[in-house]
Amino acid sequence: MYLLDTDVLSLTNTATGFSTEAVEAWRSWVKDNQHGLFLSVVTIMEVRFGIEKCFVKGATRKADKLSKWLASAEALHRNRIIPVSIEIAHKAGEILYRAVASGMEPSSEAPLSSRQPK
Repeated sequence: MYLLDTDVLSLTNTATGFSTEAVEAWRSWVKDNQHGLFLSVVTIMEVRFGIEKCFVKGATRKADKLSKWLASAEALHRNRIIPVSIEIAHKAGEILYRAVASGMEPSSEAPLSSRQPK
């Protein structure tokens, strides 16, 4: 069993145009081992956050491609997407607050606020 984080999952997106020998080997490994690969709902949230940022910036074509890719990833892993418990969500919120309060800018901070027009 392997839990794929957002960056690692993103390497499976062939629409990025990013291709090296190592990336192609990774994509092949993912295809061969897909039944032992899991996603977290947090990964889904992070990718959706990126899609929303694309829409706000006017990159609708990119956002549409990413949306289709995310939908296919969800379908592929549909029985292997790990939810987050209430306890984990509370702890994550505490950690996120401490990170922001210390001056860090996590990419998933306040995803809904980034969608508001200025």
